[in-house]
Amino acid sequence: MTGEQKEMALRVIRGYKTIATQAIFLLASTTPIDVLIKVFDKYCGLTRALRSSDSVDLEKEKARLKKERHLGTLLTWQDKLRSPGIRNQKVIKAILPRFDRWVTRPHGSISYRMTQLISGHGCFGDYLFRIKKEPSPKCHHCNAVKDDNVHTSFICPAWSDERKRLYDITGQLTNLEGTTEAILHTPEKWEAYKTFCESVMSQKEEHERAREALREIAQRNTASIYLRWRSAIT
Repeated sequence: MTGEQKEMALRVIRGYKTIATQAIFLLASTTPIDVLIKVFDKYCGLTRALRSSDSVDLEKEKARLKKERHLGTLLTWQDKLRSPGIRNQKVIKAILPRFDRWVTRPHGSISYRMTQLISGHGCFGDYLFRIKKEPSPKCHHCNAVKDDNVHTSFICPAWSDERKRLYDITGQLTNLEGTTEAILHTPEKWEAYKTFCESVMSQKEEHERAREALREIAQRNTASIYLRWRSAIT
């Protein structure tokens, strides 16, 4: 069931399967099934006892339990994210201090490219190097030795114009924690960040496709030269 729930959450955030499971659920604001089961087990008995009692206002108590169960779900989920091995994941660290506002926010959907910039799983030299699609983690836009989501978001000079347009609305941003805090404030700031993500990542993806095409041409040329050489010596 966890695998199926993970797949559904991935569809919500349009993310890569390489993103850590708990980060996927948090980005999608999808309560993990094990948390739901744990809370259900706790409140199921209370609900049965309530129904068998004649001395209470049933509707009032049901409403109270529903509110209490919702709060209990959020607290149980939050405790899970604070556990060792989870709390230090980049996505968790960025969102956990404002957990309740993130999962209950009244505005803001997550796009494919927004997920890339928050998670670091996408068209970045560091990520592509780790999955063996690039020979090094360097940035192809400024030649920094490491291109990741932090470098792309806050440092790389190639995106200074896009960054300025974003900061005109959100104010200066220096890290992922500050970014998640800022975009939760208003729908305008959320949309400004989404626009930034779309603009920057679409350009990075276009450059990556061009590099991939050049690599394929080089490989074909190498193979052709090798075949001609073999033919000449036989």
